Amino acid sequence: MTDRWRLGRFEVISATREVLAEGKPLPVGARAFDLLMALVKRQGQVCSKDDLLAAAWPGLVVEENNLTVQISALRKWLGPEAVVTVPARGYQLGMAAEPASIVGSGAENATDPLPPSKPSIGVLPFANLSGDPHEEAFCDGITEDVITELARFRALFVISRNSSFTYKGRAVDVRKAGRELGVRYILEGSIRRAGQRVRVNAQLVEASSGVSVWAEKYDRVLTDIFELQGELTRSIVASIAPQIELTERARVRPRPNNFDAYDLALRAWATLRTLSVGGEPDAARRERARQLAREALALDPASPLAMRTLAWAQFTELWLSSSVANIRGAEEAIALAERVISADNGNHDAYHFKGLLQFMLGRHEAGLGDLRRAHELNPNDATTQGYLGFCESLSREAGRGMEHVRDALRRSPRDPQRYLLLSLMAWCCYAAAEFEEAIRYAQSSIADAPWFAGPWLSLAVSRAALGQLAPAAEAAAKVRELAPELLRARLAGQWLGGDPRYHQQATTLLRKAVGETGSR
Repeated sequence: MTDRWRLGRFEVISATREVLAEGKPLPVGARAFDLLMALVKRQGQVCSKDDLLAAAWPGLVVEENNLTVQISALRKWLGPEAVVTVPARGYQLGMAAEPASIVGSGAENATDPLPPSKPSIGVLPFANLSGDPHEEAFCDGITEDVITELARFRALFVISRNSSFTYKGRAVDVRKAGRELGVRYILEGSIRRAGQRVRVNAQLVEASSGVSVWAEKYDRVLTDIFELQGELTRSIVASIAPQIELTERARVRPRPNNFDAYDLALRAWATLRTLSVGGEPDAARRERARQLAREALALDPASPLAMRTLAWAQFTELWLSSSVANIRGAEEAIALAERVISADNGNHDAYHFKGLLQFMLGRHEAGLGDLRRAHELNPNDATTQGYLGFCESLSREAGRGMEHVRDALRRSPRDPQRYLLLSLMAWCCYAAAEFEEAIRYAQSSIADAPWFAGPWLSLAVSRAALGQLAPAAEAAAKVRELAPELLRARLAGQWLGGDPRYHQQATTLLRKAVGETGSR
């Protein structure tokens, strides 16, 4: 058994009983350390409360509250997802733990994780060398498409695009990025676009050593850009995962029909990506994204990116309220997603948005089927997996749903929209009646994004479920401030998707939180 373990940015050393965060020791007490080691040694398994009590207090009879206190301390130091409560069974390590070996020497005692069993890659945003800031959306679009294409291959572990884009516009040490993302390889490159010609430089770097293992330069006319993406993707896959079948490597998405439409769709998606799902002030920007997407569809009625933009815009409005107009818009967005699927049956985004909208309209089985298909097509997309887990939990499959969201959190360690995944986990915990856990995840989401209404809403109902009516009222007041239309809809019993029993309970609890005791 190794005496060193790597848990994300943390290192656990059993010989000296230390937990290091980027080389600096944390004040982890003896009991908490014993619990952590017990969880690490049985990662992937559920540890019963009795087993953990025996590990940390051998030969002693102590109250279960002592275990709860130490588990809370571990979550405080390592993050709320570090230790997972498994309802009615015990606890489980929520982080991947890999044996670590010493490399180099000296006072730093630097360590690197051993290479994972599955080839893993992080794609850094391609640099825009055109000198024109308007080309940023084009470069970002190419980066996203390469990530999406790589993520189709099940033999690869691909870091999600949200985590990758945290490195945009920064000078990056690939070795540090590799450690932060927990991957073996880093793809980096640049794009220079002049008129109808595009030059792409790309190199694949072994993250632990910083050594380039593959590099290539591509000069193409703009109409060949999707052929370029396919060629680039196949070359990378051939370099790091030669076991992938040749037929899989040759897989390329349909080419766009109109590149002016493609540019418009990229701008539309870039505009929408910056939105917060819970903020009404974003309505004007959401409408700008819609307008750009409609212009793209006018030029190319089969533009999948434009349709994805319209579908996501409709989802945010549907979430904010349940008006008839929004439901009608959701049906139109579903029809758009079906058009994308008819043109490209492998487009996971189309299945994602179609499934999510269907679920929220009450077509649970059809919606879950589409979300599962989206996850099957792209198992590396953290957002898809997070929403799949959310919908599974609200369909009375809380255990399976929580596992999906936990995996999504591991898959996207630096995601600037991590608050969304944490909020989804809060709702999963609520569905499992793990209200204290729901509060913890909601608070973590709020800490990252206090302007996002979702976790405030789950915080209000979970506080109310525990009889904490004063803090529940404060959380509900925050929802009213951030998204009043959302609060009105939920108080009226309008909850989108999921088991009606959850809706009834949540409505009752929310009304308690705002001081309404009678029925409407």
